[in-house]
Amino acid sequence: LYEGKAKQVFRTDDPENVNFYFEAFLRSMLANAHCGIPSDCPHRERLGYTGDGQLVCESALLTLDSRTFFEKWLEDILDCQDRKTGHVQHTAPFNGGGGGPGGWGGAVVLVPWALYRVHGDLSVLRRSLPAMRKYLSCMESFCEDGLVVREIEGGWCLGEWCTPDPVSLPEPFVNTYFYLKCMRLADEAARLVGEPAIYEAAIQRSQRAWTAAFYDPETDSYCHSAQGADLFALDLGLAGEALAERTYRRYLEDPVFDTGIFGTELLLGFLADPDRAEGLAALLSSEKYPSFGFMKKQGATTLFENWNGAESHDHPMFGGGVKHLFYGLAGVQAAPGFSEISLRPPRQRRLRFIECSLSVNGAELKVRYDYGKDGLRARVETNRPGNLYFEGKTYPLSLGANSLELRLTE
Repeated sequence: LYEGKAKQVFRTDDPENVNFYFEAFLRSMLANAHCGIPSDCPHRERLGYTGDGQLVCESALLTLDSRTFFEKWLEDILDCQDRKTGHVQHTAPFNGGGGGPGGWGGAVVLVPWALYRVHGDLSVLRRSLPAMRKYLSCMESFCEDGLVVREIEGGWCLGEWCTPDPVSLPEPFVNTYFYLKCMRLADEAARLVGEPAIYEAAIQRSQRAWTAAFYDPETDSYCHSAQGADLFALDLGLAGEALAERTYRRYLEDPVFDTGIFGTELLLGFLADPDRAEGLAALLSSEKYPSFGFMKKQGATTLFENWNGAESHDHPMFGGGVKHLFYGLAGVQAAPGFSEISLRPPRQRRLRFIECSLSVNGAELKVRYDYGKDGLRARVETNRPGNLYFEGKTYPLSLGANSLELRLTE
């Protein structure tokens, strides 16, 4: 099916929906990986959009042994960066195309960070840090009172993209979210390579401005919870437990996507918490519109550009959340470079079994969870040290094969 290129496996007992998301992503990526460029589609624009590529990078690194591919593409991003302004182009290699300063330009931070997470190589952060800082200086020039409100003259200034209904999230809301996220990651990268963190004051200023502009204390929501807006705040740690619980219940009770390309990845990441896995399973099992199951019902074999099937039928960008099949449904938690692997089996009752294998950076892992009425059986094969955590208990994992009987509590 994948021409022998996919070293990883992910399966559940729901092949029509959950498994489809994994398989459709692999087909979409393989159709869009040419000459070291992750293109947006193989038939129309065929460009290395930085927004699309940064979204899918970590999922592709996990599933397609694509380290050198994305290291090469990172060099394209760095090479295309404006030497004077620090602006990051919307495509790499640059060949036109529109986008926005946050979700697209942020690739100069987010792609090296994904490479570090999966492969643990600090040199990619050290090499990219000067470019990250040039980009963030450029983003500062796009700000008014701490909010990112513009792009380069004559350029697009997109925020979210490809929501089911016309985009209603304000561009400054989304672009300032990426500005905050990238400043945090750039400071963390600096600490890891022994450089000073320099963005704390700017982070605090923009957080205050973002909250003042977009948070409604009366409803405890951001942008009235439209199109997954609360997920952006939750990802930044700026939302409380009450909002987190309401957000979880909302998607559990009505498992459809109201999100665009960035909010979809955030939604799947939010639900990847082991205690929210029932919501993740519900959303990925859904066949209602908009959902990946709905795409499958329309005859999709690759991921659509739009939830309703308009325009391209082969765009990998919505596959950015495939990594959360492993991190969420399979409960895989790994140190950078997969030097250590721990497992947190999800608390869910919707899927009867969840199975995956990973072969990443020398780490080999096979996991299978079989769910019964009162618990689950976990079978794990690993060549890395780690633990399995479940219901407040810790189970050390031996190198080699492990088998555990675990009980679910209400």
